[in-house]
Amino acid sequence: MMMIVAALLGGLGCICITLRRSLLGVLLGMQMLMLGATLLFVVAGSALGLSVRTNVLGLFALLGQVGLIVAGFALCIRLYSVKKSIAMDQLRSLKR
Repeated sequence: MMMIVAALLGGLGCICITLRRSLLGVLLGMQMLMLGATLLFVVAGSALGLSVRTNVLGLFALLGQVGLIVAGFALCIRLYSVKKSIAMDQLRSLKR
């Protein structure tokens, strides 16, 4: 059951990444995709009897996701302060 939930999270994340035009939507899709992969990893590890190892690696994956979100929100704030928009098309204009 949990593997189905993980697959649905990953699938919704992929759909969100491909269909969204704003940076926040893409960040949300990336977060859902990573959460689905982490959940699948932890559930598969606990089914094989490796729950301690997979829980520790799942924790490190979650910490990596937090770093991704912090960097993404910082990029959103910078993009909005410069362009007053968070559209994905505006990202190339931030290059110098």
